[in-house]
Amino acid sequence: MKHHCLHVLPFLLLFLFLALWTLYPPQAVAAPKRDAAAPERQSSLSKEQAARVARDRTGGRVLSVRPTAGGFRVKVLTPDGEVRYVPVGAGGR
Repeated sequence: MKHHCLHVLPFLLLFLFLALWTLYPPQAVAAPKRDAAAPERQSSLSKEQAARVARDRTGGRVLSVRPTAGGFRVKVLTPDGEVRYVPVGAGGR
């Protein structure tokens, strides 16, 4: 009987692993995702501050400010008439 169990054990372990993998895939147990809809609440940088940072960097006119996972994406019209997207991180970088 002991000899028979040794042949079955790898299959049982594989079955258990696959069952757990199906029930709890790696994405389900990973760190929770940040709420992309409200990064202002999570970051120390406001939309207005992000706009000011982008305006200071480019010398242009801010057209829009959109939240991203790491801060903001600011659309700027430069003095040369070029539209640029300036990423502004949560730390103002």
